[in-house]
Amino acid sequence: MENEVKKTIEMNALYDLYGSLLSKRQQKVMEMYYGENLSLSEIAENENITKTAVYDALKKSENALYQYEKELKFYHKNKRKEELIETLYKEGHLDKDGYQKLKEEN
Repeated sequence: MENEVKKTIEMNALYDLYGSLLSKRQQKVMEMYYGENLSLSEIAENENITKTAVYDALKKSENALYQYEKELKFYHKNKRKEELIETLYKEGHLDKDGYQKLKEEN
């Protein structure tokens, strides 16, 4: 269960960064599965395609997002920046206003 939640969070973050690079069909399947929390069967019914076709589209989309991240590393860089901001704040190098400003910009 915890791994599913982590994957959903990660997929949503990757989709926010790279979703526009996917095909329209891939975008729709990703939005229904990860955004609307629909099952493969529900998506298949809504789109008039087989459950296998939904699964394949989902896996291809996930793999594409992982590949984009592997090449571009935007998600990793954002996470690292957030961690650094937290560390600076906890160690007293940032006041609350500076911390809030950096968090909003990130």
